Amino acid sequence: MANIIDYVDWRGDVAFAASPFNDIDALIITQLSMVDLSGVVPSDPSDGYISLADAAELYFADKKRENEPVSVVIPSDTYVLFKRIAESKRFGNIKLTAHVSHVDSEREKQFSAITVKPGDGSVFVAFRGTDDTIVGWKEDFNMSFMPTIPSQTEAAEYLDRIARRVYGKLRVGGHSKGGNLAVYAAVKCAPRVRRRILTVYNYDAPGFNREFLSLPEYGELDGRLKTVVPQSSVVGMLLENDGKYSVVKSTESGLLQHNAFSWEVLGTEFVKLEELTKESRDITAVVNEWLSKLDMDSRKRFVDAIYNILITTKATTVTELNDDKYSILRALKDTDKETRRMVLKTFGLLFGEGGKQLAGYVTGSLVKSKKDINESKTIKNEKDRKGRTEQ
Repeated sequence: MANIIDYVDWRGDVAFAASPFNDIDALIITQLSMVDLSGVVPSDPSDGYISLADAAELYFADKKRENEPVSVVIPSDTYVLFKRIAESKRFGNIKLTAHVSHVDSEREKQFSAITVKPGDGSVFVAFRGTDDTIVGWKEDFNMSFMPTIPSQTEAAEYLDRIARRVYGKLRVGGHSKGGNLAVYAAVKCAPRVRRRILTVYNYDAPGFNREFLSLPEYGELDGRLKTVVPQSSVVGMLLENDGKYSVVKSTESGLLQHNAFSWEVLGTEFVKLEELTKESRDITAVVNEWLSKLDMDSRKRFVDAIYNILITTKATTVTELNDDKYSILRALKDTDKETRRMVLKTFGLLFGEGGKQLAGYVTGSLVKSKKDINESKTIKNEKDRKGRTEQ
């Protein structure tokens, strides 16, 4: 079935004036935000804008960009999509500005955002999801015990700052953690900014705590918040949500359904399903039951311990960890007895709650994603060799 790249092939010659901005366009912009456009797109609206077509030309002309990461988190399709939309009539002339991207290991923060003008009078603020860095994933895990993570605070500040510098109605969105940041920013921004928001697009992002969902500012977004998850969603079901979401059909299985390029589209809409799969509901129940048995201090100690074990491996990205899975076991073996006991006990609690199903689900997804990454690299190497031969 067709995905968002096929959508660009079908609809790329149709301007927004002829076919209004839709949910698939929004997902495409959130995937564009996954590309590191540092040095290509201005960092502030006062520095001007650059068209998507010109940004792509600069980006792909830079030979250093040829080795941009291809991983579980950022598939090769991300760069294929970037090229396709840059060449299209629908997206080529959209304007980009205010690109920021930074990782702060000390504050355990990974944040990136970009502002887009589609050309229909609106402004789209897109927040990047978790990248391949271990720091980025640590910040995600911190959501389990911290009422607010640093990226959420920065997201609200970014939205307020952009709103002061641009005119027009606002759209806010993101995929994965980016969707969480979009919702948080829309709730915590200034009231005058919230009133300008047309839609908040939340694509398979982890949720919040109950206190956040009960805020009156969250209630003000009712009818303007669009949450979309794949049929076997795990990420989008983590923590609390308001139960208002659409289910999109994915061509993948397991955790790989989180990959937005696996979501099926038909025309200008997603292919929708009635409900989540039983597998998704069962795994969500396992994880939530596990979390309910851990107080906030226990969650923090567990997450910190896992992070310290991961950084001991000397890996800085999830892909590096996936290349050497035994490095985690070696690092765990070298930890102190108390930390090792606490980690194993906490994992034991998870497995005792039916975690074997979750373990199989995760392992199967990682094995398949590793295979896909290797195949992608092989294809790229073959193309490079062919290109050199032809020259």
